[in-house]
Amino acid sequence: LQGSATLFVQANGGGTIDLSNLATLTHSGTRGIDFQSDGNDSTITLGALGGGIIDSVHVDAESGGSILWGAPTQFTNSELDLAGASTINTSQLTDIDGSSLFISAGATVSFPNLTTFTTVNANQNENLQSTGAGSLLSLASLTTVNLQGNATLFVQALNGGTIDLSALSTLTFAGTRGIDFQVYGANSSLDITALGTAGIDDVHLHSEGTPKRQQKQRQADKIR
Repeated sequence: LQGSATLFVQANGGGTIDLSNLATLTHSGTRGIDFQSDGNDSTITLGALGGGIIDSVHVDAESGGSILWGAPTQFTNSELDLAGASTINTSQLTDIDGSSLFISAGATVSFPNLTTFTTVNANQNENLQSTGAGSLLSLASLTTVNLQGNATLFVQALNGGTIDLSALSTLTFAGTRGIDFQVYGANSSLDITALGTAGIDDVHLHSEGTPKRQQKQRQADKIR
């Protein structure tokens, strides 16, 4: 990947792309790659690429699309967008440092082997976001977040979305990086039980109001 634009790899409307032997991505300049699978029975197969390490990619599965990438252990400096009945295997991931996760439209995803998350050491925001009724981002095994750099990590449960960070007990800070927990909308839920027990310091908690670019209901918002 060279240059400064994006290579889009798109399976839409039931289409299939077989890249099962793709094992290596190299980056030169700021060129990115975006794997998009949109629609029922749409499939992108990346078996070899998911053999262990995935770095600096955008993966987007929506409306029943699937990304078949084996069982990678590392998904770093990347972005995952998962919406609706789409599927992707995150069960073996142990490292998602520097990545953002956007879960929406009733999608559910779990990271049972992820215990530590470290932000990118730069002026770049990251997001852990669950939006919409039935949407679930489960990070129930995550115990430690290391905040470095000089931007913000946004943790957002929006419009009925749920985020499980029930085991998170430790935040470390380097640089001026901040963390912003946000809950907007009826039945939205963010579980940070362990962090509340351990003591909360140097964070922003926001569970009311209407953020810009979002129309949110204010009742029944909940941070546990």
